[in-house]
Amino acid sequence: IPLPQPTRAITCMISGIATISMAAQILLQVY
Repeated sequence: IPLPQPTRAITCMISGIATISMAAQILLQVY
């Protein structure tokens, strides 16, 4: 399904990267 505006795709990418970075920080703190 094509998105009406590419901004939503960019926002999804940014949110995914933010989630991955947060998980990486938690893993680094644990280990």
